[in-house]
Amino acid sequence: MYIATAQAWDDEMRERIARHRRDRSVRVPAMQTVEEPLALAQAIGAHGDAATLVVVDCLTLWLTARLMPAAGAAPQANRRRPAPSWRRRWPPRPGRWCWSATRSGSA
Repeated sequence: MYIATAQAWDDEMRERIARHRRDRSVRVPAMQTVEEPLALAQAIGAHGDAATLVVVDCLTLWLTARLMPAAGAAPQANRRRPAPSWRRRWPPRPGRWCWSATRSGSA
């Protein structure tokens, strides 16, 4: 199971996402992909099980979307409420996870 968190807010990201989709269809044609830019815990809960490796790509993009939504993005309903604890938001799940993160900005 591959969970993609990227959002296509400009032409460059649209092309990157399209390229990644093409690459995955050739390299791992049987891998199921879910595109979920915000509700990551729900996506993992809905698609993860003891026999499934869940690959999340990319935590950096997911976190950026949560902290700094793009202009014109729909506001999150719970934005002003305190966030639940990490434990409640990410309850233990059976199976294996693999997280991907990228460095943003320039060095």
